[in-house]
Amino acid sequence: MCRRADDVAEGRALLGDVAANYLAWIDVTTEVLRDDGARLGTDLALINEATDTLRSTSRGSLLALIARFDTAHQRVRTELGDEQARLHHLAHHDPLTGLPNRRHLLDRLTDTVATTAHPDPEDADGSADATGARAGVFYLDVDRFKAVNDTHGHDIGDRLLRLVADRLREHTHPTDTLARIGGDEFVLICPHVHTPDDARAALHRLHHQLSAPVMQYPQAALTVSIGCALAHPGADPAELIARADTAMYIFRTQNRAQDRAHPVTYP
Repeated sequence: MCRRADDVAEGRALLGDVAANYLAWIDVTTEVLRDDGARLGTDLALINEATDTLRSTSRGSLLALIARFDTAHQRVRTELGDEQARLHHLAHHDPLTGLPNRRHLLDRLTDTVATTAHPDPEDADGSADATGARAGVFYLDVDRFKAVNDTHGHDIGDRLLRLVADRLREHTHPTDTLARIGGDEFVLICPHVHTPDDARAALHRLHHQLSAPVMQYPQAALTVSIGCALAHPGADPAELIARADTAMYIFRTQNRAQDRAHPVTYP
């Protein structure tokens, strides 16, 4: 990219030099013609008219050429920028749901943990207590999703995943980060979850939001298993996700009933 930008700049400068040199050559030629015409008694008005026309036409043509070059260059830069933005988005987002992917999630979780490392003691909402600020990491897995795929087909399965993503989007806080990290696996980072009680309340709320009937596909009942890990200053992002996954697995294997207490891991 840098090499191409340098090449374009050099080409633009070279084009400008060519134009300047060509116009300078016309100036020199004009002076020579005028001198020779004066010596030979030629009509200088005719010489001036011819050389002025040549210079004016040449300047206009060269400036038009430079303008077309600049326009083409700007268009290429814009298209290249759009393509780079598209590739960056693809590298950091899930193509099915449009949610951030695991790579993006780890970046955001790293930032989230870093921002909890030095809580403000004057925090008005009380999140900066003696234990330090925390963030909740929720691991969600769609129950019996393989059976949905096997019974109703992958198209229904994909639509169900998009439905889960849409329902989660509708109820996330602007500072939350929602990602799809696997086939039927989602992770939600909630910076405003600080205690086990906060986490349990959020878990029950998520279950309620996701368990509404799927009107389009009543045969594909939607239930999820969710686990949570509470982050602490300096926590390892990958370890936090693994702990939330473990908590989700404990919940799923022990009891899938919504009124059962959810495992929450924390320091």
